[in-house]
Amino acid sequence: MKKDRKLLVITTISILIFIYFFFEASRVGLPSYRNDSIIFSVLMIVFYLIRNVMNLNPFAYSLLSLSFISHNLGVFGLYANSPFPFEYDLFTHIFGIFAYSIMFYNYFKKDFTKNLMANLWVIVLIILASLGVGSVIEMVEFSGYLYFGQGEGFLLYGAGDFQPNAGPSADYIDSMYDMFYNLFGALVGVIICGIYHRINK
Repeated sequence: MKKDRKLLVITTISILIFIYFFFEASRVGLPSYRNDSIIFSVLMIVFYLIRNVMNLNPFAYSLLSLSFISHNLGVFGLYANSPFPFEYDLFTHIFGIFAYSIMFYNYFKKDFTKNLMANLWVIVLIILASLGVGSVIEMVEFSGYLYFGQGEGFLLYGAGDFQPNAGPSADYIDSMYDMFYNLFGALVGVIICGIYHRINK
């Protein structure tokens, strides 16, 4: 019951933040982030409803929320002007898939046994599930581009969606970079969970 209450609090705070993003997007003239705010609010509700099925705990759920929030911070122009010495898009991919790998680890940890090979297959499954989410995101972005065109936000083609100075292959190269960033995020998540699981046996 305590866990459910914490998850409900995280859901409520997250939705309030997305409501803020919704109005901020209107204020700065980036209406696509209003759509993103609605999408992420719905996703938070969906994840809350399936919390028991996915064995979500407050930590994993908070990471998911923060990964959504980190994308919506793009309303402040972070994709075009990264606060890091690398592209902001790189951060959102790594952190986003890292969060999903934590979620999938929690879901599949019941399948770990004393059999090393069996455990390796579970780890591979966690990584593939995380990469699957990344692939779905890429397909949604591409579908959004085909339907909505260029601009800022999850469903539009804008800053962070191509590699500058890459010529005709810019979009292809960007997609491949995104896939590798996703793989890195998934690996980091699995390694951290593995270390935590081993320490707290």
